[in-house]
Amino acid sequence: MKPIRISDVTLREAAADTQHPISFKEKIEIVKQLDRLNIDVIESFPITNGKTDILFLHTVSPLIKNAVLSCPIDLNEDSAEETFAAISQAAHPRLVIRVPVSTVQMEYMCHRKPDKVLELIAALTRKCASLAGDVEVAMLDATRAEEDFLVSAIRYAIDNGAKVITLCDSAGELLPFEFECFVRRMNERVPQLRDVTLSVECSNALHMA
Repeated sequence: MKPIRISDVTLREAAADTQHPISFKEKIEIVKQLDRLNIDVIESFPITNGKTDILFLHTVSPLIKNAVLSCPIDLNEDSAEETFAAISQAAHPRLVIRVPVSTVQMEYMCHRKPDKVLELIAALTRKCASLAGDVEVAMLDATRAEEDFLVSAIRYAIDNGAKVITLCDSAGELLPFEFECFVRRMNERVPQLRDVTLSVECSNALHMA
């Protein structure tokens, strides 16, 4: 097993960049090249444009022979089913649950209290695991979360079938050694992390990633 794996977010970031859109054909060529380069994980964008996004995922899924094709879902079970149907023809499909875990993001992005977010993590992870063998739960804004709550969120995700846990420094506020300490602390507090893949995602908003 490779000790370090690389997730490429070109597609995900390109979809979020409305000022420099790329065409349907260009997206397909990007996927083909990434797979030829043996990138470990190709991260797609969530289904937001209905038939267009579904058609794209249906088109590229059979083309990806080496990489994992990961696709985020909206925070509901219907989205999990729709997304898996769109990527199920990939050699290695992965469903991704991107859920806010800091107090401010839970309140303003998720509109849920902490106990309800834990229930949501458990329910969506179970649902995704029933569809796909590979499920990732990305803890958004993890570095600003209440640590005891974050520990609970990670445990809920793993206990309900998550194979990948991603800790996100969404604000990009930690220096590299601070992020190292944060990850080590999570490993110590959640022994179950040793049984899954631990992933990290760093924002470069403050040019410190």
